[in-house]
Amino acid sequence: MTRRMVVVCLASFVLVASIFTFSANPALAENTLKIGAIWGLSGPGSNVMVVKKDGALLAADWINSKGGVTVGGKKYMIEVLVEDNRNTSEGCVSAATKLVHGQKVKFVTGMVVPFQYEAVQTVTEPNKVLLVIAKAAYLTPKTPYSFSCSHSLMAPYPGVYGFLREAYPSVKTIGFTVNDEPGSQAITAFGRDIAKAHGLELLSSVVHPFAAKDFYPVWTKVLREKPDAVDVGINLPDSLAANIRQGRELGFKGPIISCAPCDPNTVLNMIGKDLATDFIFAGFDPHSPEAPPMLKEIMKIWADKYKKPFDLDMHEGWSSIWTLVQAIEKAQSIDPTAVMKTWEKMDTVQTPWGTGRMGGAKTFGVKHMVIDLSPITRLQNGKVEFVRWYKVELP
Repeated sequence: MTRRMVVVCLASFVLVASIFTFSANPALAENTLKIGAIWGLSGPGSNVMVVKKDGALLAADWINSKGGVTVGGKKYMIEVLVEDNRNTSEGCVSAATKLVHGQKVKFVTGMVVPFQYEAVQTVTEPNKVLLVIAKAAYLTPKTPYSFSCSHSLMAPYPGVYGFLREAYPSVKTIGFTVNDEPGSQAITAFGRDIAKAHGLELLSSVVHPFAAKDFYPVWTKVLREKPDAVDVGINLPDSLAANIRQGRELGFKGPIISCAPCDPNTVLNMIGKDLATDFIFAGFDPHSPEAPPMLKEIMKIWADKYKKPFDLDMHEGWSSIWTLVQAIEKAQSIDPTAVMKTWEKMDTVQTPWGTGRMGGAKTFGVKHMVIDLSPITRLQNGKVEFVRWYKVELP
């Protein structure tokens, strides 16, 4: 073989190999859609936020495995750019600034704590970047580029209180513990209204620091009024569990309620089986026979990717990516303004729980919140007990 023929053969081999390599990796062959994801990966409550981040990455992998996002005949592979907000307002602004001005992203997701997404909105809104909040407490027309991929934290309260009155008819008075965070205080105020509507006598609301771990002083004040039941409001899972455990340790025997959507198994383990009883909240056991088909599929791919026990707290991270992608494909555009205008006209969107409805137009002034079913669960005698599905109404 001549030298010229060798060179030609080698060149052909390289060309063919590059074609096969390129075709075998769809991510290289397609465009990239960058989506920012801001989570509190350090600081108070970081353990649960890491789980939500994992959920977002899992959703992106799942969507990419099905061909990515199709817009205008083009395929886009999702790249999730994760930033740690350190669970502080300053960290939120820093993370959003890096993503919007440094990475030039047009879509940002993440967060469940009001002061955090409000800080991010100071960057996303003026730059017309669409923000998908994992679970907003409320929305407002003043932030038109913000959506919530799941119903507000306060939305399950009517269902929680309904079951409280049904299961514990002797309860006449109710006390409250509340975070010193504005969003949490707004949620507790709503809870007090629901409690009053159910004919309960309202006792004091005892305020404690955000992400607190020491609740003994709080319960000492609560117990002075001898409540029949106590509403512990909304909290990060570890703080929620500490609150309940310490109340039981100080001798409170009545029902405790919360609108928190935490994984029941996680909270149960944190409280301890010996003290986990008569606690009603908006969590759901993913291993329940009541688990929707999509949630079962997510659990399988979670096990395949992470090789660790499934944690339901991931679902808000998953939904923040998945609902956004549905809106992008419906709009057939990657322009945030076009997606925003399309999304607020959509009536339904798919969620891990099934088909969700878009709502909030009357409640918040913007139809920017995904409304789906809310589970009502009780921890009773150290076991997780599914109560019912509650149909959330947020017109």
